[in-house]
Amino acid sequence: MGIISTSRPDFGAIKAAIHRKLIQRLNLERVTQMGREAVRPEVAQIVESLAAEENTPMTLQERERLSTEVLDEVFGLGPLEPLLRDPSISDILVNTYKSTYIERHGLLERTNIQFRDDAHLMSIIDRIVSAVGRRVDESSPMVDARLPDGSRVNAIIPPLAIDGPCLSIRRFGRDPLGPDELIQNQSLTAPMLELLPMNTGHDGSMTTIHANTPRDALGRLETMVAMANLNIPDTATRRQIASAIDVVVQISRQSDGKRRVMTIAEVTGMEGEVVTMQDIFMFKKAGIGEKGEVLGEFVPTGIRPKFAERLVTSGFTLPMTMFEPQTVRGNGRSW
Repeated sequence: MGIISTSRPDFGAIKAAIHRKLIQRLNLERVTQMGREAVRPEVAQIVESLAAEENTPMTLQERERLSTEVLDEVFGLGPLEPLLRDPSISDILVNTYKSTYIERHGLLERTNIQFRDDAHLMSIIDRIVSAVGRRVDESSPMVDARLPDGSRVNAIIPPLAIDGPCLSIRRFGRDPLGPDELIQNQSLTAPMLELLPMNTGHDGSMTTIHANTPRDALGRLETMVAMANLNIPDTATRRQIASAIDVVVQISRQSDGKRRVMTIAEVTGMEGEVVTMQDIFMFKKAGIGEKGEVLGEFVPTGIRPKFAERLVTSGFTLPMTMFEPQTVRGNGRSW
């Protein structure tokens, strides 16, 4: 699904004028109870009548588009609705009312979607947060919320947002990626996946932390413990981390838009006051191809993880060949 483009420079002003008059003519309480599709014919008729009153010749396509956008304003999130209907979009970034970006297939691109002004964008933000019982104003200028489909929303307004209200929507894929798709998308290799297929019922759990490297992840975890003001000695915190965490999986989005497992590292214990780690698998970047694709390969480091022995006692035996460094596993290609 493509993004709707503007066909004439004054279309926004025409839509705003007709929209104001439409709101005056419609019984909004009755309309919202009827539902979007039930009221569509009535809206189309009023739009056609108002376009004639405005003495503005409009094509059939423009009238249909205007009806859709007016319905989006009444029932949905206004200019954001065509973006929300596009399943290929994973992120929507409204950087003030004049500029909207999207992320599609891992790449950012600017759209021609705009709001009329700060007040228009604020009305959409208010509609989102009020639906989940939240509020955003000068006393509480930043808010997190969720859309009905589970998408995460973050909004920030003045005085924290200097240039005007900003909004971000992080969407979740409708179809979760399976093991075969992860390998096909070159996110990791079959041996790496075999080392990782943790399911409900296994001991332990999984969590996410934002960091640049596996070592950095442990450092940030230690910092978060310190921020809790529990007065726990640094050494005690590190020992807790070393005993609680077995594996750190570093995932990064590369310049070609693809997310790859860059490193699988094992936490092996403590040496003095330092948490020790060792890399099991890693992605070695070799350069950039002619079409902008990242070139490289997933390689084992040759180190057999210590937790392999614990897996054996649980009935899982990992073949030693998967850790041999001289063979590139998966489909045998360099990526």
